[in-house]
Amino acid sequence: MKTIKVSEFVTEERHSRCEMYNVIIDNETKKVIKFTWRFVQMFKKGVQDMVDKLIENKMITIFGDKTTEVHINIWDIDETDELHIETYHRNPLLPDNELFDDYDRTMLYSEFEKL
Repeated sequence: MKTIKVSEFVTEERHSRCEMYNVIIDNETKKVIKFTWRFVQMFKKGVQDMVDKLIENKMITIFGDKTTEVHINIWDIDETDELHIETYHRNPLLPDNELFDDYDRTMLYSEFEKL
């Protein structure tokens, strides 16, 4: 079990092999308007803190007319015990709301925690 520190106010215990969040951001205000989680529940303040850090560090790119949809995964992506944080953007203009690879980013979670 690992502890994930999302912000100075929010930490969570990581029990499974990954944490997954689907976030919809208002493009004008950059505020989270809707989110879901896969394994560990997080409150809106924690999700907003995480999104703010990711936007500030260019891990999330705001695009489109009104909202941006981003999937945020925190997980092991290789054979080491190091966690990574990855962002996957959805493009509503592509068929079947496909992932939009041009804006996807990956970072070591330990680097994210230092931000």
